Amino acid sequence: MKQSIIFLEINWSCWLPILGWMLGAFILGWLLNKLFGSKGNASADVNYQASLTDSNNRYTSLETKYNSLSASMNTHVSDAGKHKLKIDELTAALALANNKAPVEKIVEKIVEKRVEVPVEKIVEKIVEKRVEVPVEKIVEKIVEKRVEVPVEKIVEKIVEKRVEIPMAAAAPSINYKMIGDLFGAKIVADDLKLVEGIGPKIEELFHAAGLKTWDAVAKTSAEKLKEILVAGGERFQMHDPTTWPEQCQLMVDNEWAKLKKYQEFLDGGKAPE
Repeated sequence: MKQSIIFLEINWSCWLPILGWMLGAFILGWLLNKLFGSKGNASADVNYQASLTDSNNRYTSLETKYNSLSASMNTHVSDAGKHKLKIDELTAALALANNKAPVEKIVEKIVEKRVEVPVEKIVEKIVEKRVEVPVEKIVEKIVEKRVEVPVEKIVEKIVEKRVEIPMAAAAPSINYKMIGDLFGAKIVADDLKLVEGIGPKIEELFHAAGLKTWDAVAKTSAEKLKEILVAGGERFQMHDPTTWPEQCQLMVDNEWAKLKKYQEFLDGGKAPE
């Protein structure tokens, strides 16, 4: 019994230092992990936040540059459309100036026509007549006499006469695709919806009244247009057609740049108060 107790005591005396060292190593490792591991994670978080902020700043800068370049490009496209319209107008005016009226030419031409007139000839013949002693000689002289006859002149007159023939003005070619790019919509000839303030229903109302072209609306007074709107019903009476003939006249005159600027000035087809 004493031997067994001594053995157990010796056994515990060996293991206690070992267990103490193991427990101390565990505690030391846990403390080191808390101390240096938390600092490493905090540093990683700081680096990640800095990288994320830098990326956001770069994205914002690139987006600003893209918007600026896009606005600049739209401005240049708009200016190019306006310049192209002006070139087309000048080209059409030059073509119209080069179309001259045909000239009827009447040329005065003098023609001399010689009339052959027979020449009267007087002939003297010498005749010898023998007479018995003495011999008498009768001489006939042949004399050629030329009679001058005035030459008849036949004058044929060709007179050049300039005749001015009225000529219809050549319609300038219209590039509706380029105009559509300027207005941001598809444009076709005599589309009344291009007028600021006219929609599909008012266009149908004007067509029914016989106003189917820009020129027809341009030649109609605002009072007459208002009568058509009033006759169309209550839904049309609120519209003011005061500027519609003027807008259509700009379309007829091919003044698209002026029309665009004028419509930007208007408010719903009406002049601002």
